[in-house]
Amino acid sequence: MTIVNRQSNPLLTGANGRTSVCDMSKYDLNNLIQSHAVVSLPTCPSVFLLLVEVLENPDNAGNKLNEVLSSDQAFCSQVLRLANSAAFGCERQVASIEDAVLRIGYQNIWTMAVAIKTKEILEPSSGGWMDVNDQMWWHAFKTAIFARFIGKQINPSMASVFFTSGLLHDLGKWIMLKIVPNYLTICDNGRVFGPPLIAMEQANLGTNHANIGGDMINYWRLPELIEKLVRGHHDYAPGTFGVMDAQYVVPMADEMAHFLGDATQDFGADAEVIFPRTMLERSLMSTRAVEMMLAEFQRLRDALNKSRNPG
Repeated sequence: MTIVNRQSNPLLTGANGRTSVCDMSKYDLNNLIQSHAVVSLPTCPSVFLLLVEVLENPDNAGNKLNEVLSSDQAFCSQVLRLANSAAFGCERQVASIEDAVLRIGYQNIWTMAVAIKTKEILEPSSGGWMDVNDQMWWHAFKTAIFARFIGKQINPSMASVFFTSGLLHDLGKWIMLKIVPNYLTICDNGRVFGPPLIAMEQANLGTNHANIGGDMINYWRLPELIEKLVRGHHDYAPGTFGVMDAQYVVPMADEMAHFLGDATQDFGADAEVIFPRTMLERSLMSTRAVEMMLAEFQRLRDALNKSRNPG
């Protein structure tokens, strides 16, 4: 998708007619793009959309997932390589998606599949994957895992929606990296985040990455709840909404993920040592659940790394 015409820019009106927050910005997304020549923004692969649609029919999710993955042989091979990694402890090799779902579970396969496709979406068009890209990617994946665990305390049936929202919560940053030459300076190579970064983006650009991420999700026609969670992931403040509100999930996951720091390092699984007590209490989870969350992230991270660097 290449945007060159302001009047035809779907990111400003929304593919379904909803008005974008960026319309009222000092510099809307279209202005940012036109100020820095023509920029190709990421497209959303049809397979990713189908993976999200799998969530709409949980009773037939396993069969639908098998159908979606089997339609793309290269993608299917990637997922099977992950399923056969030591992280899942299979005693014998799995040879099909159907077998993988039976052996290591639908949720593990779906999680890995969505993660692979999301990383493809975020891959720089120039092919230059920088340290900051890696840092942002692992933060997104960590936030996604955390959001799924925290979200289960609020609405278990929405756990995968929370995961997807966590994975895409900083999508706007990836867009900023493409269209704003000094964005790395604004965010100090990723060291400035949270409300301070939102304030700096607003001051320098008249918009922020949460709004731009929401606009992209709107354009891709992903579920409106995912757009809402991404667009509002920096709106949380004590008293803004109750902790049992869905909007609480991604901000809490994002905060915990940032607190944990470098996602490429092993950080153990002693929740009470890693996180402050007040943060654990706000997470809505028991200490045991937080430790399971940490172990899950490290296991899936290692599986993704192994699939990327086999041998």
